[in-house]
Amino acid sequence: MSITKKLFDKLNNGSEVYVYRITNKTGAYVEILNYGGILHSLMVPDRDGNLADVLVGFDNIQGYIDTEDAYYGALIGRVGNRIRNGKFTLNGKEYQLAINNGPNHLHGGTVGFNAKIWDTTLPEGEDGNKLELNLLSPDGEENYPGNLNVKVVYTFDDNNSLEILYKAETDADTIVNMTNHAYFNLEGHNQGCICHHKVKVNAEQFIRGDDFCCTTDEIIDVEETPLDLREEKELYPGLQTEGTDPDITAGGGYDHNYILNKAYGEFGLAATAYAEKTGIFMEVYTDQPGMQLYTGNFMSGDTVGKDGYVYKKRGAFCMETQHYPDSINHPEWPSIVLKPGEVYTHRTVYTFKTK
Repeated sequence: MSITKKLFDKLNNGSEVYVYRITNKTGAYVEILNYGGILHSLMVPDRDGNLADVLVGFDNIQGYIDTEDAYYGALIGRVGNRIRNGKFTLNGKEYQLAINNGPNHLHGGTVGFNAKIWDTTLPEGEDGNKLELNLLSPDGEENYPGNLNVKVVYTFDDNNSLEILYKAETDADTIVNMTNHAYFNLEGHNQGCICHHKVKVNAEQFIRGDDFCCTTDEIIDVEETPLDLREEKELYPGLQTEGTDPDITAGGGYDHNYILNKAYGEFGLAATAYAEKTGIFMEVYTDQPGMQLYTGNFMSGDTVGKDGYVYKKRGAFCMETQHYPDSINHPEWPSIVLKPGEVYTHRTVYTFKTK
């Protein structure tokens, strides 16, 4: 294993953005930016042994800045997904957060963790396979309470598994629900629609969203709906129900939080995805209770990405492991409240194989 660091770009204020590359013994590698903790590239072998970049991204930092509302590859916090009307009550005090997605608060607010320069260290030196990122989110940032110290460790191993380990501690009661917003295309980042990917989600139920994709309190059985992905299925037929199925229509495709079939806190298989064209097969493991499946429904169609490729609608998919959206306003759901003396932890692993 080896880790290299080089200058990627500079922000307008002169801050330097670096790219870290972790390479395994097979030559596969992952690239991570200290800006937003962004997963920039992930080169894994296809069935013929050729490396394919399965992450959508940009060749310069301005590309990520210009598309910050899409959160390409970024770490998301303090709270991923939506909070209805940007409001929550904690210890009897009501907090009003930024409204940055329809009538709701999304992915940490106006300037979330995705738009920060993170401190970086190599826990095992340049011969290791880990990159540690650290960030202090001060009390009152985006109107969240408490000073929050955050650590995220990326690990890439010789089996082409990418682990993301999140930890956070606070000095006052606050809320935390972090995730990563990587956009995957297992045919290659520049291969167009992910419609023919075959996906399986280990879930019997999903949480219904409204017209702004914010979760309601309706928990729906997947059976006899396009969201039934309990067995591996191509995405295309479900996407074709936009306009006829109310849930697919509301999300403009898949943009739903699944309730995973496992005990709370248990580490287990959440989902798989497969591209027959390349033979690349991805497994997603997590200890989180939910996963948002998003099929790139709002990719603009005029965004120029890596290698000059234009990313169009549904050019990638996301599998965002997390607690349920708007959990703070649903006390019956697993809590996202973090108190002093506690440690927020979240572990997710993406493994890449061929078949």
